[in-house]
Amino acid sequence: MGERAAIIGNRFLLNYKVVQARTKKEIEKVILGGCKKFIAGTNGQFEKIALSICCEFQKKYKDIEIEVVEIPAYKPKKKTEEGKTSFEKLDELFFGDRLDFKKRLYERNRKMIRRCDTLICYVDENYGKTSALTAMNYAKRNNKKVINVFDEKSENVFGTTDEEDLDYYYNKRKK
Repeated sequence: MGERAAIIGNRFLLNYKVVQARTKKEIEKVILGGCKKFIAGTNGQFEKIALSICCEFQKKYKDIEIEVVEIPAYKPKKKTEEGKTSFEKLDELFFGDRLDFKKRLYERNRKMIRRCDTLICYVDENYGKTSALTAMNYAKRNNKKVINVFDEKSENVFGTTDEEDLDYYYNKRKK
């Protein structure tokens, strides 16, 4: 069985196209290095971008498997008279009926990391304590390979075009 990679990242991105290009490049490198399975969340922009890239590569590399790990935002409500289940949105979400959404997110990330060899993430360490930063640090403490596609120098969305940002990322930054 090949390597497994988990995908976790900050909820919001600064520069979508640059992050997308960088993520695509890193995911393909991981695939060519022997990764056969991706475990991805769906709770933020980065996770959704990376998941769509994995799906795209699944067409090119037929042996790629993708597992999606979600945290539901709804819990089942009572069955209606017609026998259908209705759902109600919760202010506080439950994991084992005890933990709120943020704690569920931390637990989901830890479980994903335990099952992977590599973590592909988008984490701005200057943003403060986030579940993505906690996950990245957890992966490092557990000797996982960590690929953080965040690059502070190329996340400049003020005064540069997407083409300039891509040119910087691929041609001008230190390798």
